[in-house]
Amino acid sequence: MMLPKVHQDPTLPRKYTQRRTREEHVDPDVPRRERSKEMISTFDSRLSQVEEDVSGMEAHVDDLGQRVEGFEAEDTIIHTAIKGMVVQLEESLQGEMTRIREEFIGELTKIPSSPREEVE
Repeated sequence: MMLPKVHQDPTLPRKYTQRRTREEHVDPDVPRRERSKEMISTFDSRLSQVEEDVSGMEAHVDDLGQRVEGFEAEDTIIHTAIKGMVVQLEESLQGEMTRIREEFIGELTKIPSSPREEVE
């Protein structure tokens, strides 16, 4: 009985994409008990490799978690800085608008209010 072929992903090591047939594992000259021990040994070996891989992934996940925390802290700092700049800009614009309004009102007071005032 043949197991289906696995898609050969070039980014994965061969050990993750290689499948073996049942015929490759069975040697008729080896007693059944020995074959079972060999299968258990192979399984244990593969299991320990998976455990090592998971352990490595846990380290990567922990590293990514620390990076996310760092990004969140930077995000808070950036947000606070931007909020402060927006407040300063708003205050500056309000001051500039007040100054322009006062200049405009000053210019309006210089304009005569009616044509009679010009004649007199």
